[in-house]
Amino acid sequence: IHDKDFTGLIFLEELEISAQNLQIYVPKSLKSIQNISHLILHLKQPVLLVDNVLEIVSSLDCLERRDTKFHTFHFSEASSSEMNTSVKKLIFRNVQFTDDSFVDVVKLFNYVSGILEVEFDDCTHDGIGDFRALSLDRIRHLGNVETLTIRKLHIPQFFLFHDLSSIYPLTGKVKRVTIESSKVFLVPCLLSQHLKSLEYLDLSENLMSEETLKNSACKDAWPFLQTLVLRQNRLKSLEKTGELLLTLENLNNLDISKNNFLSMPETCRWPGKMKQLNLSSTRVHSLTQCLPQTLEILDVSNNNLDSFSLILPQLKELYISRNKLKTLPDASFLPVLSVMRISRNIINT
Repeated sequence: IHDKDFTGLIFLEELEISAQNLQIYVPKSLKSIQNISHLILHLKQPVLLVDNVLEIVSSLDCLERRDTKFHTFHFSEASSSEMNTSVKKLIFRNVQFTDDSFVDVVKLFNYVSGILEVEFDDCTHDGIGDFRALSLDRIRHLGNVETLTIRKLHIPQFFLFHDLSSIYPLTGKVKRVTIESSKVFLVPCLLSQHLKSLEYLDLSENLMSEETLKNSACKDAWPFLQTLVLRQNRLKSLEKTGELLLTLENLNNLDISKNNFLSMPETCRWPGKMKQLNLSSTRVHSLTQCLPQTLEILDVSNNNLDSFSLILPQLKELYISRNKLKTLPDASFLPVLSVMRISRNIINT
């Protein structure tokens, strides 16, 4: 890639460069493009990450790396003081990391202060989780990163992986975490306690059960958590799930859809601020007073319900499609209801 290759291109919403066999990149070749919102780079080697991109594209919002082996990536702190970038989001898609290269990526977050969101999608970690170099380099946090998303993370040597305690102190400022389809079965209590700013946690399509949730939602865990998504895990008891979450005093939105609860007990205990509950696709066949009276939004769609006779005085939205209802819910039971989705039932009118 040479300095005249992009002459004439000034404003681009998205630029995608696929150059798997790139041999030469002339410094500042992208400088002629003054505005790029989203830059996607398909490169085998980890060139064009920091010095050649972040400091020369003044309006870049999102930088995405795809299909790259980061085994040899090294972040040079010497150039960090010269960085001036508007990049807010970094995406790594189908990227391979080692322990050392991952440590250098974390260093990058510290020195590029504008980065607020980081996403790892379908990535592979070729290491054993030995991140002790972070503490040796006195890295204390993830810069200004507030949102961390990990989807389909592959760890070939998972049986040798460390406990990750060396990265716990870095997580204190993170507000939103999504870890999907990554075979997560436990969030250690100590890590939960370090996530002191966390407001949103999505652990969809993993292996969480009541036994491991007890450790994850321990005393002082996730003190500011408002939304918890545990969709499609291995939860089986609605009563135990509600009781285990009592430690989360600020929780108001819980998604436990696509778990096999089957039955619902007569009574349950829930966090006192619960406003939204998603129980769709949980195979329940009846609803009881187990549901919190504080609910404003309830989703029980795609189940085996043949009636709805609960009194929920604060409920504003009810999603009950794809069930076996024969009659509409009694309006007097839901005095403030403003939205109801009830399609694909067998109601006789």
